[in-house]
Amino acid sequence: MKKIIALLSFALILACALAGCGGSKTYKDGTYTGKSAVFSGDEEGNGNGYGEVTITIKDNAITACEFKTYGEDGTLKDEKTVW
Repeated sequence: MKKIIALLSFALILACALAGCGGSKTYKDGTYTGKSAVFSGDEEGNGNGYGEVTITIKDNAITACEFKTYGEDGTLKDEKTVW
């Protein structure tokens, strides 16, 4: 009996958790940009700057995504830049 109650409890918790993941959300078409806070680096001088992501939504789907990183002064970082 305890096994049945435990199994039913687990099934109920799992069903509730999965129900939270479902649903149909509609997103407006457009281009959206988000920017992180500026990070001044750690004690060793690593990781200064901030990131910016731009996504494009069309017909309720992400059609483009771009991520760029910038130095604290706003200079675009690239693979050739040494920070």
